[in-house]
Amino acid sequence: DMEQEKPVEVIMLAEGDKAGDTLADEPRDVGLSKQSNNAQCSNDSSNRPVALYMPNILCYFRIIFSFSGFHYSMKQKPIMALHVWTAAAVLDLIDGPAARTLHQCSQLGILLDVIADNILRTVIWISSIIQSTTYGDTTSSLIYETGFA
Repeated sequence: DMEQEKPVEVIMLAEGDKAGDTLADEPRDVGLSKQSNNAQCSNDSSNRPVALYMPNILCYFRIIFSFSGFHYSMKQKPIMALHVWTAAAVLDLIDGPAARTLHQCSQLGILLDVIADNILRTVIWISSIIQSTTYGDTTSSLIYETGFA
């Protein structure tokens, strides 16, 4: 019987361990933060390049949406910025489960996910700072555009 192969990560030696103490023939499954509970997240069976895995494509869109929201924010269109940033956040909720369901987990995908998260967060903070220093209260423009004022 062949068991399903689990993701394996390089093992860092603990203090006091020696390189010869571990057996090279027996890799330990230490898991990755998003993959540790899912052994089903093995390699994609298709011949698709990792950069074109569906979850990675979702991350590319998240990065594009982050900067698009910034553009709308600078053009004084806070509702559009909010919608685009919300779409980026929803894609963030989808990409991880999609990677596990489609068996398209990869180191690139994990890196892209972290990068897309940080870009979105940074863009929103920068936009908020620019809006508050340029126009005062950032919520007033949002309230005015929605018609609640």
